[in-house]
Amino acid sequence: ALTWSSDGCRLALSGYQDHSIVLYDRGRRGFAAVLRGHESVVAQAMFGQGSRELISGSLHGIVRGWEAETGVGRMVCKVSGEIWSLVVVPESNLVLFSTSDDKPFVDTESRNVNSGFHPLASFVHARLRGYPTMRLCDSTSGTILWAKSYTHHIIAFSFSLDRSRLLAASREGNVSIWDVSALPRDHPPPSTPDARQPHDRLNDGCAPRLLGQFDVKTSSPVLDRIAFSTDNRAVVTCDGYTPIPSPEHWPRAAQHEDVFQSEDGVTPSS
Repeated sequence: ALTWSSDGCRLALSGYQDHSIVLYDRGRRGFAAVLRGHESVVAQAMFGQGSRELISGSLHGIVRGWEAETGVGRMVCKVSGEIWSLVVVPESNLVLFSTSDDKPFVDTESRNVNSGFHPLASFVHARLRGYPTMRLCDSTSGTILWAKSYTHHIIAFSFSLDRSRLLAASREGNVSIWDVSALPRDHPPPSTPDARQPHDRLNDGCAPRLLGQFDVKTSSPVLDRIAFSTDNRAVVTCDGYTPIPSPEHWPRAAQHEDVFQSEDGVTPSS
């Protein structure tokens, strides 16, 4: 996997068999550092606030943070099960990640035990056997702020441009849309990571909220790449454009524009 920093200066490459992450510096036109510390394959790495920090998650269930300038690493948290996807919440020190847990747990919201079992089989993703779970943690303190059992194993996340919605895609093509507009953000972002204020809990009503689900047809064996369209009213995959079925689930910016219904779905009016 690879990810660019928001300023376009650094590229992080992960997924190597030696469990390392390689940082490429665009200005130097060369590799800046090799980050070592994970004990298993790194499933995802994402840059955090201001591109000063890199957050990574591995199949060993460990989330680590790295200083982009020095390469110094630290453990953020460790969970039961394998981490398969991870995303840093924009303008915050929050990290959302999905896991395949090896045992059921109790939701932080409903207090219900997750007892679903979804065996899958395909190359690396044959490992996705267990209890699908989503977690939100504070990357400063390592505190798990929110956890929820789910019906599908999530292997890709993507935020809308206005950051009010989150797409979560499963291997088999199910896409869920979450309202994340109430998550706490830092305005303005702190000048250094040390200045961030850690969260020890989420206030009532601030947790991610599931809005809806729909299926996306894909010719790929695994749906591991997804994004909102530029008009925020569809999802884009390797196979093209799929309109979001309900306008109520669009990102907030898209809900305030006039639209008309075309044969291909809902599109912006000119």
